[in-house]
Amino acid sequence: MRPDGTVRDGVRADCAPGGRFAAAWLDLASSSPDGRGPQVVLRSRADDHALLAARGITRCVDVPEGAATELLSVAHPATMA
Repeated sequence: MRPDGTVRDGVRADCAPGGRFAAAWLDLASSSPDGRGPQVVLRSRADDHALLAARGITRCVDVPEGAATELLSVAHPATMA
């Protein structure tokens, strides 16, 4: 769902390898100075300051709608196919 409440298609694909969410997470993870990597927070909880503080989150980054994506083929670990 978009911030304005309209439905957004393809959300599951965004989380898959090469999707806009996955690409943004990997970009942030690779630039993390402490090696901890980014934490994931639901958009609906992003204003819950107690939750953020308890998890040590000091800033939230929204993945832009037009973020670049690249389709990837990933082998399933059970079959490696």
